[in-house]
Amino acid sequence: MSTNAKTVSRYATKQIILVGLFGALSTILMLLEFSLPFIPPFVKMDFSELPVILGGYLLGPLYGAYIAIVKVALNFVLNGTTTFGIGETVNLIGSLSFMLPAVFYYKYHRTFKGAITSLVIGTTTATVVLLTANYFVIFPLYATAMHFPIEKIVALAATTNPFVTNLWTLMLFALLPFNVLKFGLSSVLSLMLYKKVEKVLKLESNIFSSGLKYLNFIRNMCAHDERLYNSEIILYEQNVFKIANYLNYNLSDNKKIVVSSILYLKLFLNKNDFDKFYCDLKELFDKYKNKFSNNTFELVMLSMGIDLEEFKKIK
Repeated sequence: MSTNAKTVSRYATKQIILVGLFGALSTILMLLEFSLPFIPPFVKMDFSELPVILGGYLLGPLYGAYIAIVKVALNFVLNGTTTFGIGETVNLIGSLSFMLPAVFYYKYHRTFKGAITSLVIGTTTATVVLLTANYFVIFPLYATAMHFPIEKIVALAATTNPFVTNLWTLMLFALLPFNVLKFGLSSVLSLMLYKKVEKVLKLESNIFSSGLKYLNFIRNMCAHDERLYNSEIILYEQNVFKIANYLNYNLSDNKKIVVSSILYLKLFLNKNDFDKFYCDLKELFDKYKNKFSNNTFELVMLSMGIDLEEFKKIK
């Protein structure tokens, strides 16, 4: 098998595994459903859309759709159906009408503003699609299939929401706020989690293990009072380049221990800890900058693999 074929196969396998993982997580979140005040008792809140939208952003719309299908299929296998598949169909329609517009928009507007706009589009689309489908198709179909008249559905909804008097007000005062809240909360959570999940998935797993070995090697150097500032190490240098590219850091030399260590710490530390480390390091640079001539100080920095302009970006 050629190298390209192996790469394609490995990539496809990774996508399939991620679809399964996201689908399983979505199913678990679907099982953790709960009721809300003023919402009909037959409508439950859950956060199962979160893995679907995250999977769509990270893997693409097709794989996002697969995740939604896996979610519904697994839930059907685990719990069966009490609605002849109607409830499961509605769930799938909601997932796809939320994820697909959001992901397609974000594909061409990959900024934070674009992400917010894409989620607003997804939430709006899903809400409109579900209200239209429920009013004209789903509720009439459910009433016929289950031999449960719409009047009784409305009466049941009215027990928790006094504004519900007919099918139209059920849509307006119950399902409209429910859908906006459900997809809106999933949108907020996806904004909070997307970059963190992307960071984990975008880099290969061996980079993290190599990072621990790399930092342990440096710890041993420090323990034996070896010189670090201009030292080089031919160890995992390709991984260092990958991290630099991921962080948009223009790395001139991937063998320099100091700059490589900083990049690994940027990857491993949480934001607050790295910010403190960065400020302490910058304070040291500023302190000693005036003790050298400009040319000499820049040479010292370059001997550590640090370009001061690039260093500013890493924070």
